[in-house]
Amino acid sequence: MQKSKVKSQKLNSKVKIILKLIIFAFLIAILNFEFLVLNSEKAEASAFSVGVYPPIIKINAIPPVSLKSPITITNSTDQTETLNISFKMFTQSDQENGQVRYLKNDELSLKDPLILQRIKIFDQDQEVSSIEIAPKQKKDLSLRIDIPDGETISDYYFSILFTSPAPSIQNQQNKSDILTAVATNILLSIGPKIKPNGGISDFSTPLFKPKGPVKFSVKAANLGSQFTFLRGYILITNVFGQTVGRLDLGQVNILANSSRNIDALWPETFLLGPYTATLNLSFSDHGPTLTQPTHFIGAPLQIAFVSLIVICLILFIKRKLKSHLAK
Repeated sequence: MQKSKVKSQKLNSKVKIILKLIIFAFLIAILNFEFLVLNSEKAEASAFSVGVYPPIIKINAIPPVSLKSPITITNSTDQTETLNISFKMFTQSDQENGQVRYLKNDELSLKDPLILQRIKIFDQDQEVSSIEIAPKQKKDLSLRIDIPDGETISDYYFSILFTSPAPSIQNQQNKSDILTAVATNILLSIGPKIKPNGGISDFSTPLFKPKGPVKFSVKAANLGSQFTFLRGYILITNVFGQTVGRLDLGQVNILANSSRNIDALWPETFLLGPYTATLNLSFSDHGPTLTQPTHFIGAPLQIAFVSLIVICLILFIKRKLKSHLAK
């Protein structure tokens, strides 16, 4: 009896120890959670949140001319932001998806090495290389470009970068900000606008599709010396010639002498039989407009499997009948 009482006391003490450990671990978890939440709130509060409008400015200039275009900077944070202003020339990235790649010094165009010096940012009537914007405020700036007579007829693509300065070394431990920038991209075409020249490099999709959605590969090439835009749609018809789907492609810019990939997805999930998809693509409001078809077949695996079984049964019955009649 006494032994069982001792065992019971030992068991109770072990249970108490385990409960204490569980409670301790629970408290530690709560403290860690609160620490993470508080830190994330502080990081969110001090995050860089500055916007620029418009994101893209398209300019066609016939020299000599002085151009002005408004730019608005908005500070959505609760702290004053100081932004440095700089310019960087770019080209299209190798992905050809609309992303830009900034040029290195040895890649800069030799058509007019002074072109960036003709571009200035003004705050009212004063040229600025940096600005200070109060919390929850916006600032209206002016982009000014002076194109002299005799300027080389060409395209220039550059970004106006509004960059937050890196925090000082002594404050880096207590500050979550990093060097961050927002930009507006400028597409500048100098000289009379000419009719675009382009082509469809690729319009395709896998031939057999067990089910949707159907993703199309669309790639267009701008063969001209000036930037333009692409706009178009894809019509999808079934075996009877009925239109069963239409995809409107959003308008995208395409730089001179470059190609552009465009995302196109038909969301239809049930596919059955042959289909024809026809791409209609315009390279400006005035053309040229190009068309190109592609074909695919919807073959659901379930239907294909059942059809195969039916065909096998028909062949089997036909063979049995033939052997029976031969007897």
